[in-house]
Amino acid sequence: MPIVSLKDNAGKLKKLLAFFAVLVIAAFTTVLGSVANAAVTNGIEYEIYKNYTGSTGVRPMDNPSVVNNYTLCKTGTFSTVNGNYGGGDIEGCGSDYVLIHYYGYVYSSTAQTLYFRGASDDGFWGKVGSTVVVNNWTLQGCSASGTGAGVSFAAGEFKAVDLWFFEQGGGACSQFYYSTSANGSYNIVPNSMLTIDNYSAVNFTDGTVLSEVADGSSYSSSVTAVGSG
Repeated sequence: MPIVSLKDNAGKLKKLLAFFAVLVIAAFTTVLGSVANAAVTNGIEYEIYKNYTGSTGVRPMDNPSVVNNYTLCKTGTFSTVNGNYGGGDIEGCGSDYVLIHYYGYVYSSTAQTLYFRGASDDGFWGKVGSTVVVNNWTLQGCSASGTGAGVSFAAGEFKAVDLWFFEQGGGACSQFYYSTSANGSYNIVPNSMLTIDNYSAVNFTDGTVLSEVADGSSYSSSVTAVGSG
């Protein structure tokens, strides 16, 4: 009676295991792809404090721990930095002696140098990456200012943005602008350029998994016959 050799069985088992390995890896790639497609969250985070009586004499950007001396009123995410409150209430935290900290990332899809300004009543300070772009911690009506320093971005680069604003009394505005030219026109930094995450979404478009699978020719299929003499 013919008996299939152990070598032939091993070859078939290898092919079967390889087939299942391809299925498992392909399924894992599909799941991984769906996770990697998670969208970047646009906007900028904020913290609003009440009772900021330090005014121009206390700069929280120099020593962030001073915010412990004030009352945290509200946190959340703004679409943009574009508040013009007049003499009214600032986000439910009062109309005077208010401090706002904005933070997140500025994103550029192309390689370019950008310039930034802050319009404020009263003070505004801003940093993009390692560059201070606004330094105007003073009492004033709503007007724009900037250091004039350009910030260079590589294509697809995120740079941290750290902004502080305070309102002492009277009217109030807090706005963040950008331009592609130091002397060009300035526009509000849009929601599409502000993110609370510093990663790019990844999309796997090729679900093909390559694996060397035995095709039969690499393995012996001989049958050893054992007979009676």
